[in-house]
Amino acid sequence: MAGKRGVGVPRPIKGTEYEIFFGNTAAQRGWTDLKASAKNALADAYDYLTAHPARYDPDRCYQLRGDLSTVLVDGVVLPQWQYKVTDGAGV
Repeated sequence: MAGKRGVGVPRPIKGTEYEIFFGNTAAQRGWTDLKASAKNALADAYDYLTAHPARYDPDRCYQLRGDLSTVLVDGVVLPQWQYKVTDGAGV
């Protein structure tokens, strides 16, 4: 099977990892912006989040506030966290 030239190859997910999905188009745009400005830090964040989606790192993780503090997924209320990619950016 031949692929298109110049098309990026997505990173495969290990059997012990989790997939990450965008919640909305604003999140996707933010990810693209971070990729342009903090590529290495974003790659480290991606590795951490896919390997440890529920692990709280007090130096990097902050629960969102107000209406954004939780989200309903398949009938289950889950906390929403922000992972600090750099000192000035988060996902």
